[in-house]
Amino acid sequence: MKIASVLFSLILVITLGAVAYFGGFNSLIQSNSSKTSLGSGGPITKPPASFALKLDSPDDNQLVFSQDLVISGSSLPNLPILISSPTKDQVITTKPDGSFSNDFTLDPGLNELKITIFDKTGEPRTQQRTIYYSKEKI
Repeated sequence: MKIASVLFSLILVITLGAVAYFGGFNSLIQSNSSKTSLGSGGPITKPPASFALKLDSPDDNQLVFSQDLVISGSSLPNLPILISSPTKDQVITTKPDGSFSNDFTLDPGLNELKITIFDKTGEPRTQQRTIYYSKEKI
């Protein structure tokens, strides 16, 4: 019986040691793999930027004495912008950083400008500016 109990004790110790070793090793593998998992560290890319048109210039209801008006602002990169008045239209494109700046030739008197940007699906965002161009300084 002594040999049987020693043999049983030896098998029990080896089994418990193996379970403890491989159980601990398995949890170590799982904790390291969760650190390198693509889904556990949050998003890989940035969330989409909101589609908006921000005009830096010109201000609305502005009186100017120069026929060339700088229209500038920002939005998403590489999008078409339509600058229109009742007598003419211009199409420009935002730069890779989303900024834009362009000279627009005004007509004498009242100029109702519409600045419209289109996203990749064709959805527009429009802002209007009323500019009065006078050849003579008041």
